[in-house]
Order: sequence, then structure tokens, then C-alpha cells
Amino acid sequence: MSAADEKLPMDYFTTYSARFTQLVDATLAVHGRAVIFDVHSYPEAELSDELSDELHGGGYRAPLCVGSEPFHASVDLLATVGGCFPDLDAQANAPFAGSYVPLKHYRSDARVSSVMLEIRRDVYLDEATVTRKPEGFAPLQVSLKRLVDQVRYG
Repeated sequence: MSAADEKLPMDYFTTYSARFTQLVDATLAVHGRAVIFDVHSYPEAELSDELSDELHGGGYRAPLCVGSEPFHASVDLLATVGGCFPDLDAQANAPFAGSYVPLKHYRSDARVSSVMLEIRRDVYLDEATVTRKPEGFAPLQVSLKRLVDQVRYG
């Protein structure tokens, strides 16, 4: 990989990180708190780079991985997350751990909460054909909306 190829992802991340920090700061100014739901998906089968990765390789791949760390995710927030996804077997911090928090606030501003939701793709998608599974996608939408509503209004 050339130096230019390596620089491009860092440029994107630097821009993203700066903008995200501004968004969190603006949210804190208006609401006094910010809650980040860092939503991703992951395949049912491990990717080749995970197989050699001591942090992610091996083990059970739950339909829902809930990544967090105690400073930015209270017991109550994690209980709310669990209650909003009653039909998905969830695993904490496995195979992925933690959640995104802007560095400005990381482990220094408890007003910023963050939970990563890694949803195993086969829950809502036929990975072979890359088509949505209505029986998985619709309930997932309901669960995500319920989570946002409970944190927002609860």
C-alpha cells in the first residue's frame, strides 16, 4: 500500500472524528448529555483477519454483540438495551468490545454515554444473496426505534 493509500483513510477518519466531536459538543450544550449508539453489523462467519486476531477470533458469535465500557455505559443503559432486543441472544463485548466516544470526551466526560450494537447480519439479511429477511429486518427496526425512544423519552 502506498503512502497516499494509507493517508486517505486517516484523512477520512480525522474529518469524521472532528465533525462527530462537534456534534457531541452541540448535543451536550443543548441537552446536557449525549448518548451514542454505535451501530454495525458483522458476518455470521469470521472474516480472515479475525481468525488471526486474538481480540476477536474464535468463540460464539451472538446475534447481538453489545460493546461498552463502564465509564460510558451505565448498568441502567445496558439494561435498557437488553430490554429492547428481547428476541436476540446478546453477548457483552464479544466478539467485539467497546464503543466509539470522541477522544475529547473519552473517559473524562460521563455525560457522554455510548453503546456499540453489532448485529450479526444473518439476523436480517441473507448473506449469500444480500437480500433482506422481512422476518428479521422488521423486528430489528422495531427494537432499534424502541431503544432510541426509551433513551430519548425515558
